[in-house]
Amino acid sequence: MVSEYIWQELLEQDFPEIDLQLVADIPTGLGMVDAGTVTAMIANRAAATHRMRQLGLTNLHVVGETDYVARYGFATRTCS
Repeated sequence: MVSEYIWQELLEQDFPEIDLQLVADIPTGLGMVDAGTVTAMIANRAAATHRMRQLGLTNLHVVGETDYVARYGFATRTCS
C-alpha cells in the first residue's frame, strides 16, 4: 500500500498481523503485484483501476473491498 496514507494507520491498527509492504505510489505497488513480488495491493479502487488501464496491466483485477469509506472535499482560495 502507498506509504503515509490514512489507510496505512487504520490497517496497522485493525489488522496488526498483516505485513504491509509500503510503496511510494500506486504504479509502483501495482508493478510489484504484476511481478509477483507481493500478493496484493490495497489502494483506492478508482485510482488503482485507472492506473491498471493506463499501465496496460490486464492481468490484475480487483478482488475485494474493505469496509473503510472516504469522503472527498475541495479547498478553494478565498476571493475578496
